[in-house]
Amino acid sequence: TIPLRENWSLPFFALQVTLVTYFLKPQKKPYALRSTTVLVFLSTFVFSVTWQFNQFILLVQALALFGLDSLDMVPSSKVTLLYMIQVASLLLVWVLQFFNSMILGSLVLSFILAAMLTKHLQRNLKVGSLTVRMGKLLLNLILVLCLTYLLNYFIKKQLLLESDEHIFKFIKAKSGFGATRDFDASLYVCEEAFGFLPFDTFKRLSHTLLLFPYALIVFFLVIVAVVVAYNNISGLSKSLSAVEEEENTASLRPEIAYNLVHTILFGLLAITTMRM
Repeated sequence: TIPLRENWSLPFFALQVTLVTYFLKPQKKPYALRSTTVLVFLSTFVFSVTWQFNQFILLVQALALFGLDSLDMVPSSKVTLLYMIQVASLLLVWVLQFFNSMILGSLVLSFILAAMLTKHLQRNLKVGSLTVRMGKLLLNLILVLCLTYLLNYFIKKQLLLESDEHIFKFIKAKSGFGATRDFDASLYVCEEAFGFLPFDTFKRLSHTLLLFPYALIVFFLVIVAVVVAYNNISGLSKSLSAVEEEENTASLRPEIAYNLVHTILFGLLAITTMRM
């Protein structure tokens, strides 16, 4: 099948990722930060309004930001602002689409609410020894996921929303957790475009001489990111002021860290679902 709806929105998503990358770079001038914030909001909104399944792409982006924020690899204040941009964009789309209840019942909204609530309540999450911090981060992750599920379940029950249930049934069936009798989910499972990425794709990409250098760079950056994350959690990195955090976050530039996690998550998504 030809992904026509996605083709309309992909250019705007590429623009949004570019602007988020620039947004995460250290901004020394306040007006530059304000103008970039407005542009990120506009690009997020246009991307969201042109594709009905934008919530799943924004969820992956929110998960990436959540993980980087937990590991002190991006400025926490900017992550909060990006959360708010995503929420504002989706709410504006909700209004323009005549109060489409599917948007209010999206996982990304529930996840952002859960992440911001736990972040507000747990002030001392990023203090303590290595073992203590790892335990806190693990408990925080479990708490956010459980709260996301409860919020999403409550919202869908209140709105009597079932319009996207076939998507979760498809994911469940594709993951091998049992067959489904839902027609739409079964149709997705049988459709070749929603299958795994063929292995020969990598063989064909290797002929361009770009795959191996790209994979090598990603591998190197993953090692650097792991070392940086360990230093942050264990407290080996120096305590930074707000200005220093913006300019030298954990010795790995925030925009590089974001693009690395973005690449890995969306790469896994592309491998598991060919159409993506």
